[in-house]
Amino acid sequence: MNRSIVSQQVRAGECDPSGVRWIQLDEYVGLNEDDPRSFRAQLERSLFGPCAVAPSASLMLRQSKDAAVEIALHADAIAETGGIDLQLFGLGQNGHLAFNEPGSRHDSLARVVDLAEQTQALAAGAFAPDPAPVRGMTLGLGDIAAARSVLLVVIGWRKADALAQAIHGVGNTSRPFNALRTHADLTLVADAAAVSKLPQQVWTPK
Repeated sequence: MNRSIVSQQVRAGECDPSGVRWIQLDEYVGLNEDDPRSFRAQLERSLFGPCAVAPSASLMLRQSKDAAVEIALHADAIAETGGIDLQLFGLGQNGHLAFNEPGSRHDSLARVVDLAEQTQALAAGAFAPDPAPVRGMTLGLGDIAAARSVLLVVIGWRKADALAQAIHGVGNTSRPFNALRTHADLTLVADAAAVSKLPQQVWTPK
């Protein structure tokens, strides 16, 4: 996300974030509260700062001595607000959605998870010379599917294999994307590189 463009759109009135409540989807476990490599810090740099989002307008995951309690409290807070209207997220290179790794139950709820080796390996560069986190807090596939609308964005050739496997994975319960196939309001947005492994009859260039 280009922070400068977002900031300009807000100032020009082209983007009005007022009235929106932002909810964090997942987070690494074990980081310091102010660690710049956390998803929370990334959201603050790329979205909340440029959009002038007040702290009171967001539900964010915190680092805690008991991550299981933290994610449970987070889920309770979401329920108290009336649930999620629009769930926006991406697709991991191994097909994970949020930190729901392949093999996650399709009715899984908010919890602490062990991160797959591939997920850890892809994060290693951002955390070097420290080791990458091995656990994460995440909303479950059941929580995501409960959102009234779901928007999945897949960008780049590195996600092409994962997207192809997701699209052709009907009946394969190990693929997290299958938890959303019957969602009443699911939108998939992908660029040409991301759909390059799909037969052209599956997609229409825009």
